[in-house]
Amino acid sequence: MADATRFRDTPDGGDIPRLVTLPMRANTLVIGGTIACVDEDGRAAGPADAAEPVAARNAVGVFRADFDNRTTAPEGGGAGAINAEIKCGVFGFGAETGAEPAPGDVCYIADNQTVSTDDDSASRGLAGYCTAVETLNGIAVYYVFISPAVTGQIIIAAAEASRLDLAQADIIALEADALTAQAQVNIPITSCTNAGAPLVAFDDGVADGLALVDSEVVGYRWNPPGTGVLAVTVPLPQDLDDAENVVVHLAGFRVGDDDLETALTVGAFFQTMGAAPDADATCGGTTGVWDAATTVLAEKTVAIAAGDVPAAPCLLTLTITPDAALDADDFVLCGLWLEYTRKLLTA
Repeated sequence: MADATRFRDTPDGGDIPRLVTLPMRANTLVIGGTIACVDEDGRAAGPADAAEPVAARNAVGVFRADFDNRTTAPEGGGAGAINAEIKCGVFGFGAETGAEPAPGDVCYIADNQTVSTDDDSASRGLAGYCTAVETLNGIAVYYVFISPAVTGQIIIAAAEASRLDLAQADIIALEADALTAQAQVNIPITSCTNAGAPLVAFDDGVADGLALVDSEVVGYRWNPPGTGVLAVTVPLPQDLDDAENVVVHLAGFRVGDDDLETALTVGAFFQTMGAAPDADATCGGTTGVWDAATTVLAEKTVAIAAGDVPAAPCLLTLTITPDAALDADDFVLCGLWLEYTRKLLTA
């Protein structure tokens, strides 16, 4: 349809309809003052007569009077043979036992004069929302705002709430993924010691120590037949999950072509609060063999089993040394880090 170019006499349904007139469902009798619904074809019916789906049983108001469109009526009872007048607004009803509404609650239709906050596993249509509760002659009366506009608002709000719930679930899942993802603790080689003593500069054939290899990479370099112990103590993060392994990663390379069985022995000693610092036995191990060509960087790992990992706060001391004396080649360790699993921290 094209845009209008002159005044349009647009039908005005009012901000909130007060009276609705609808054709009636076939062979149906409705009682004045009871809850009015529409069936799947948009025809007026009582809650028990309005057919599936559930959305077709949502309330639109209260019948203004009795309307008889049964086959025994003069009009014959056909679909739409007569119209029903339906009032929209706030009306008082009884409540199903055990599911009493409070002001602001969404209400569902239990029968044509009773409402409930329970949708009975999504089998009940919407009535509206509760505006007030009174007691008349010792009986509780629950006032419910019923209107096609109100029903539409509730449906839209429920849809938006569902989308927000899904979005929140996605956020929680992403946060959980982030909190349980692998993380690492980087350990600079320069923070290590030589069995507790400060590191010295590498001296070819004389002293193991820090070296700048090929003017590009800094690492700790062992001479043949060096077996010096590189050692470092690091605090482990508070979000350490002690139910998962901690993996020690080592990156290094050989300088020379002879020692093809070179591996490193990693000692791992935990220190926990309230215990002696030397109370733990090693839970480390030996890396795989660096058997690549000379000066080719490779990564090896040693896993510390979850059963040996204490809860944070704790410290971890690593000792690293060649597993056997180097015969002819130097070995350079230039990367060291821990991989661990995060856990959710509670307040």
